[in-house]
Amino acid sequence: MLPEKLGDSDKKIFNHADCFKGSPPELVRAYFQPNDILGMHMHEFYEINIITQGHGRHYIGDGYVPAQTGNVFVIPPRVKHGYAAQKTLEIFHILISYAFINQFSDQLRSLKGYHMLFEIEPYFRAANSLPIRILLSLSQLEVLGPIFKLLCNKSNTQNEQYSKCFLALYIITRLCDSVNIDKDSKSNNTCRAYDEILKAMEYIHHRLSYKIELKDLCDICHMSSSALVRNFKKVLKCTPAQYITRCRLEKAVSLIESSQLSLTSIAQECGFYDSAHFNKLFTRCYGVKPKDYINKRSE
Repeated sequence: MLPEKLGDSDKKIFNHADCFKGSPPELVRAYFQPNDILGMHMHEFYEINIITQGHGRHYIGDGYVPAQTGNVFVIPPRVKHGYAAQKTLEIFHILISYAFINQFSDQLRSLKGYHMLFEIEPYFRAANSLPIRILLSLSQLEVLGPIFKLLCNKSNTQNEQYSKCFLALYIITRLCDSVNIDKDSKSNNTCRAYDEILKAMEYIHHRLSYKIELKDLCDICHMSSSALVRNFKKVLKCTPAQYITRCRLEKAVSLIESSQLSLTSIAQECGFYDSAHFNKLFTRCYGVKPKDYINKRSE
């Protein structure tokens, strides 16, 4: 019997220094993990989990979804998650540093399905609202299996780093091709709401550096402001403004982790035109001021 709630793991949060070793640090890291229970935890970077064998439950936030062979789960930074196996569950993990995402930003964002895979589907899953599925077939797993193992076996030398990045990019490309919007279980009205909210989310992610007006989102979604807010709450369990702030703060952390930009420049790049407001929201979300976050990271 699988638990309705999953307890915390011994280590509750993993940062870059915990997981990306070497000098220079690894950009990606991969490994297989067979387990019965992987307790709730979070990390300060993206992770891809691919179920290669077995079935069980994937816990995320306050809920859970079924986990079966072929499922792909992208875990954004600072999202609590864990797993419990029905009998056996083998997970292939790819840990992805902010440096990797920023170094290969152009290639990644040119992939059809990238925004859906990394930035949109995880929010639907965390809100227990799943019109999007990423499920690899057994034949796809057979093709990718040797590449998974090859990525695991690469060392951290400079030449091997390039090879690891190439393999990770190839895997991400194949995963982006597998994103599928499942509309069969939704009513026509619900499908239309999902379609319009997806348009708004994609617009937001492409314009985080700019001012985003509620009116712009209403025009894109062909909804009144009250209908837009209502549907955002229904689909994502938050308002449009809350979603925009969350995305901007995640981008800010990404830039702090992987760039030499000043905090003022980072705030502007993320659409915060008032540094005091940026500091306030960042502190509320992460529990430390941006400056202290940088100092803690460099310790």
